[in-house]
Amino acid sequence: MGAQMLNFAWPWMVLLLPLPWLTLKIKARINSQQLKTPAVIAFPKLQQVAAAFKSAGPTQTQNFNWQQLLLIVAWICLVIGLMRPQLIKDIAYSNNTGYDLMLAVDISRSMDIVDFREDGQPISRINATKKVVSNFVRQRAGDRLGLIVFAENAYLTIPLTLDTSSVIKMLNNLIVGMAGESTAIGDAIGIGVQNLRKRPLASRVLILLTDGDDTASHIPPLEAAKIAAGDKIKIYTIGVGNKLDEALLKKIATISGGTYFKVTNVSALQDVYKKIDQLEKSESKDKALLIKTPLYHLFLCIALICLAVYFSLNTKYYRFTHEFK
Repeated sequence: MGAQMLNFAWPWMVLLLPLPWLTLKIKARINSQQLKTPAVIAFPKLQQVAAAFKSAGPTQTQNFNWQQLLLIVAWICLVIGLMRPQLIKDIAYSNNTGYDLMLAVDISRSMDIVDFREDGQPISRINATKKVVSNFVRQRAGDRLGLIVFAENAYLTIPLTLDTSSVIKMLNNLIVGMAGESTAIGDAIGIGVQNLRKRPLASRVLILLTDGDDTASHIPPLEAAKIAAGDKIKIYTIGVGNKLDEALLKKIATISGGTYFKVTNVSALQDVYKKIDQLEKSESKDKALLIKTPLYHLFLCIALICLAVYFSLNTKYYRFTHEFK
């Protein structure tokens, strides 16, 4: 927590403050030059006209000071509003201790196969994945998580974020086959590397879950794994089902310093994510957060009130002088 302070986003707008005074000065100088050659008015009843205007003089003088004050206050408030005042209420420092985790989930058509069991009941691979991964995400307080989905194509659906609820919502909305029919493991790893390589060292982790062979990658999976290893990104591979290229998944994990897991039921999948959850945490740099509250609208409201009162007084004075003339 920090002390409160007032700040102006556009302080140079204060240069507008003397503008009305300068305008009056210029106008007075022009008028003074014009008075050096006064015009002569030939009017037979000039004395009567002067007497008529003289009778209304005191009332005008009494109102002038109030009107002038209102205009001055209105202008000052307008200038302050243009300076964009803001109250810095708080300075919070946050230590984000945790991993940068990219979750890559296979959504190829085969993920719809019902060969998993939970409490004795059959469940599809994708539904088992959604349930287990959602629970895993829900417990990752302090970690930054992102979500990649892949099949024939690979897509980044959520970049790294601390908002675990958004990751869970997107995960549960996944539909099998929405990214194609085949499997592009290498492309999914490539997207993970792109989003993790600029994060702090020793906190970069990609968890890749698939149930098939690599059949559609533009980037060879082992080449992608080597690039990940060069960027200090660990890849934990999880194979679900029985028709897998386990040798490939093991090599990917070994090259990058991760681990390969094979699961065939919900409890085994839960155990895998529990093991990953026990990874050593890493600490990222402190971040300063300034909480700013804009105040310009308050000064604009005061200016509008002053102008409304000014015009109201002018209208009343005009009506008074004309009704009792």
